Amino acid sequence: MDSDRDLLTLHKLISKISSYSIKNPDHQDFKEDVVQEAFLKVYDSKFIRDFDLNNEEDLLVISSYVKKTVRSCYYDYLGKLGIIRRLTKEERKNTDLKTQNIQTVDLHSEGDDASIDLQQKDSYSHEQYIMARQTYSAIKLCFDNAIITVKNKFKSEFFESAFWSYNTFDAPLNKLADLLGYESTNPTQEFGRFVEKVNKCTKIHGVKIERVNEQVEFLKQVIHISEART
Repeated sequence: MDSDRDLLTLHKLISKISSYSIKNPDHQDFKEDVVQEAFLKVYDSKFIRDFDLNNEEDLLVISSYVKKTVRSCYYDYLGKLGIIRRLTKEERKNTDLKTQNIQTVDLHSEGDDASIDLQQKDSYSHEQYIMARQTYSAIKLCFDNAIITVKNKFKSEFFESAFWSYNTFDAPLNKLADLLGYESTNPTQEFGRFVEKVNKCTKIHGVKIERVNEQVEFLKQVIHISEART
């Protein structure tokens, strides 16, 4: 199992099974992450050491084990993104289900009384408030998942300030990066790539980020005004 040929065969098997298991077109961006996670788990398991990939009967057993591992890694990834959540023991007993899809929202839906536009008002409906809360939570979840991959402290602080509080700074992005001590040849481009990474996640929740600063400030306003009136 430790030969390069066996490792390549195992990786191909996991990739093939993952392609069968992950069919949702919105989930293709992170399929390779699931493959890598499943590969590490299968390779590190003691179970796999007792079987031979070149033996037909053993291969069937290995394939069955890989399927379960890929499924587990896939669900774990969906849970990390906030797409599903694992039900409690009591909930599984009552529903006969193991997971539950988390409701998604669409910031840009049209023809719906509960949809949100970017026009400021003095008050908002309860439906608009709920949608704003859900949308803000989806963006926050995806931001948190993306920011933990940024290891440079100053870069992380720059991204966080530019994403959530940019309107409070009277400075362009490159100046903001300087103010926060982040040295980069093109901080504007780096921030754009980071926002797109967050956007790939939020799209899964039905939320498309187009003008992040305007959207974030608007959502904050809806939530603040609505909660101030309760």
